[in-house]
Amino acid sequence: MADTTNITLEIEDPEVVEIPATVLVIDDERPILENVAELLSLKHHTVLAATNGPDGLVLARKHLPDVILCDIMMHGMNGYEVLTEVRRDPALRLMPFVFLTAVAGREATRRGMALRANDYLTKPFDPEELFTVVRTQVKNGLETKTEAERKRKELSDNLFFMLPHELRTPLVTVLGYAELLMYDGGMLPDERVQDMGKSILDSGMRLHSLIENFLVHSQIEILSVDPERQEQLRTLWLKSPGPVIDAMAQDVAMKMGRFDDLHVEISDNVPVQVAEDSMNKITQELVSNAFKFSQDGMPVYVRARADDTTYYLHVTDTGRGMRHDQIADIAAGMQFDRRQFEQQGAGLGLWIAKRLTELHAGSFHIASTPGEQTTVEVRLPLHVQQTDKG
Repeated sequence: MADTTNITLEIEDPEVVEIPATVLVIDDERPILENVAELLSLKHHTVLAATNGPDGLVLARKHLPDVILCDIMMHGMNGYEVLTEVRRDPALRLMPFVFLTAVAGREATRRGMALRANDYLTKPFDPEELFTVVRTQVKNGLETKTEAERKRKELSDNLFFMLPHELRTPLVTVLGYAELLMYDGGMLPDERVQDMGKSILDSGMRLHSLIENFLVHSQIEILSVDPERQEQLRTLWLKSPGPVIDAMAQDVAMKMGRFDDLHVEISDNVPVQVAEDSMNKITQELVSNAFKFSQDGMPVYVRARADDTTYYLHVTDTGRGMRHDQIADIAAGMQFDRRQFEQQGAGLGLWIAKRLTELHAGSFHIASTPGEQTTVEVRLPLHVQQTDKG
């Protein structure tokens, strides 16, 4: 058994006010586990203890602690694997997670931060270090919950007021013109009938797009809580993404009457770890968004390239741009400055593109200058060909 951490109990600072919290400690060295639990109990924290990763995850899901402290080098499931499971779980993914470990060094820190660890405590540690880290993470966790609740309420308000309007408006057009054509169509001039037909078609397409996006949204929500389906999704790959991106971008531009504004540059066409349907949907939503938030005659650039490990898709428009707070607030149903710009849609497109990218183990980035331009970058892993060894 490895050396345990020796901790003295000279610890009382009347100037520091602790917020009582529930702290989950996961460590397969019982003396360390008991020492940490004793220290935290002195500060009136409720301590949950587990000697292995699977038991720790059970406690986390049952009690939803305010902070998780977890060792890295454990038998069976290690700390990195525990953190990966925590970040996959919708109920736990925002929970502050601190590595309590004897493993030090840049490589270990970098790996933990890549998995979105919040902090490190390196053994042996000073009690005040422990208290400071827990105090900071409890405070950060409360702020994160408050911000998440703000976004949830804003999203709820957006959907409550926007969704009925978005569903009713095209439906009223379809029903109204259909009724007029049924009863008075024979008395109307051909040009008027044709205009009505176009309005019905446009409204039907708008309604179809809205319903389609809500169905995709529902599928994404199901996938996000089903690790097994996520793994199956990540086995799918696309041999030639270039033609898929090009065809979808041109289709969107044609339907929006902006074909001359579209500029497509695809320099690499290599296998990518993404489903063809997902690549189509990501491209469709990003290009649609670029046209929607830029004026006629302003260029929209769609570029794709690859390096040794990653496929990059960039969609750039020279429209109104986004502020930093708007980029940070991207969520399903979130629309920005809707009343000011009188825009249509349910605010699902950008969120769908982002979540589909992440479900395929990719990353999604937005760079924008308000009033000038916005570039959305999608990064997807290349498909690695498997060879049989005989």
